[in-house]
This record gives sequence, structure tokens and C-alpha cells, in this order.
Amino acid sequence: MSRSTNRITSDLFLILTSLAIAFVIWLIAKRNDLGRESFSIPVSVQGGPANLEVRLSTDVVQVAATFPQSVAFQIKPVNFAAVLDWDALGDPREWNTVGNDESVKSLQVALSPDRDIRIASSVADAVRNRLRDVRFVSIDPGKIAIEARFVTRPARIVVPTKGQVAEGFRFAGPVTPKVNRTILLTAAPERFARLGADENDPVQILTDEIDLSGLSAPLDKTVYLHLPEGVEVLDPDDRRIDARIDVQEIIDTGAIVGVPVGIKPLNAELTAEYEPTTVTVTVKAPQHLFKELRVGVFVVRPLQLPPERDGAEATVALRADFAPGTPTEVTENVKILSISPESLRIRFVDRDRRLFRF
Repeated sequence: MSRSTNRITSDLFLILTSLAIAFVIWLIAKRNDLGRESFSIPVSVQGGPANLEVRLSTDVVQVAATFPQSVAFQIKPVNFAAVLDWDALGDPREWNTVGNDESVKSLQVALSPDRDIRIASSVADAVRNRLRDVRFVSIDPGKIAIEARFVTRPARIVVPTKGQVAEGFRFAGPVTPKVNRTILLTAAPERFARLGADENDPVQILTDEIDLSGLSAPLDKTVYLHLPEGVEVLDPDDRRIDARIDVQEIIDTGAIVGVPVGIKPLNAELTAEYEPTTVTVTVKAPQHLFKELRVGVFVVRPLQLPPERDGAEATVALRADFAPGTPTEVTENVKILSISPESLRIRFVDRDRRLFRF
């Protein structure tokens, strides 16, 4: 009887042990079963410069995740987020331009469940460690649009100068930038505020200084912009511009006194008597050419002579011209304005009598 009892006890122990082991194995297997759930999480961009206002085409995305049942109670939308890394998006200046506004750019970005979904930064470390086994298998939409608007202000370009242009010339300043559009600057709003530039207010930007010393003609010159710290041009090509330095000759009006009047009759037996014998010629000329304007540069003749006979007399109008052989620089740049007097009284007399009367 005792031997039978012991055998029954032993068998019962083995059965209970087997059941316990099976239960433990079931618990382990159950623990490793994967759950699946779909839910919405926020999407945002991480990083990005302060001179950009960034907007996404959607604020949330729908995701599907698989996870061990042991962490099922931690699968909450608040514990996850879709985050785009700004540094992986490239230079926004190279994105597509929205409309005709170069300050607004757009980019289509493909979303990746493995790359872009992260555990939220607010999750405690202990919970974070348990959530590392969560796997995201889908994300919808698969693409989103990012719109980046640069914070901009127009630039007011000032080209400083030094030195004096050549004698006889003047600097018709200020220097004019040869830009047929508005140069836009970009910076963080607070940086513009420190520069005293409210929205749409231009920001004064200086360039390299141009030396005018000795200039005697207009000049085109490339200069670089001197940008304040934290400020950039929206278009990198605008870091340097062409500037026009307008230098003009000084044009003066002056009188050449004592220009002789030349009247010689064709009839050798006659002589011409007239008064005055010299006139004043008024001209308009570049200042540096006045030293070339001597009385011999001009010839003054009557427009029309009276009939050449003894005793013929008349009042004749005078005309001034450049003398033959006058340098081209003078004839092309000097303008004869008037002569004084404009007419004179002339009389032809026989050379033998040389009688002069009016």
C-alpha cells in the first residue's frame, strides 16, 4: 500500500511539474506575440535657420506599428512623432520657387517609417527603453510638401567714394549700382530689428570704396557688398554688383576777345574799309579745351558783301567759323554761340583814294 501511494504521489508531482513548465512556456510565447495598431502622430521639421518660416502641408500622419504585447499599454500617439531632419533637405535656395516670389521655396519630401518616426523627446528613459522594440511598418501620406519662406528686407546699396576726379571734370554722383531689380537680404527677424529695419524697410548696405582720383571718363566697376553679421543676400550672386561711376567734363561758356574780321575784295583795285576790325566770339566748351581757344582758331567773315565798286557801302552780318587746320577735338567739342557785334558797316574805295566815310 505504501509503495502504491508513493507511486501515485510521484506521478502527480511529475504532472504538476509538466503543467508548470508548459504554463511558463505559454507565458513566454504569449509575451513574444506581436501586436499591431494604427494611429496618428504629429509631423515636424527639426532644425532649420532662423531666417526661414517653415510650413508643412500636413500637421499629422497616419502610421501603423507592430510591437511586443509587453509594451502594448505604452503604444500611445503622444509617445511618438515624425521628425524631418533639416540638414538632410538640402539648401532651400535650390528648392522650387513658388510662383514668382524668389523668397518662397517648396520641396516634396518622401517619408520613411524607419528613418523619420522617433520616440518623442518627452518620453521618460525607462519607457523609452521598452519602446525600442516597436517597429513602424507604414506611414500615410508617403510624401509631404515643405514650404520655406525667407524673412527678407530690401537692400539700399550705397557705394562710398574717395579722391578727386581729374581737373576739368566733375563727379556726377552718387555711384549708381547697375542692378535693375531689388536686392533682397535675409536674416532672422530679431537681427533685422537690431538693424532698425521693420517689415519692408530697406537696410543700408555699404560696398567696397571706389577711388575717383584722376578719373576723366565714366567707369564701370565691380564691388562687393559688406554685409552685417548674420545677414545674407537671398541670391548668392548678389554678393557682388557692378556699379557705374559717372564722370562728366565741366562745360563752361567763355568769350574769346579780339578775333579779327577778315574782308578782302576780289577786285584788287579796291580796298575794304570797316569798323570794328575785331569781334568777340562766345563759345561753349569743355573746361580743359579753353587753353586751345586762341583768336587764330576762328575766322570771321561777312555773310554777304555789297557789290564791289568804288563807293559801295552796306551793313553786313558776320559769321564765325573754325579756321582751317583747327584740331578735330576742338571742332567736335566746342560750340560757337554768338559773336559781338553781329554786324558791321563796310565801304569799298579805290586804293588810290582810300577815303573812308560813313
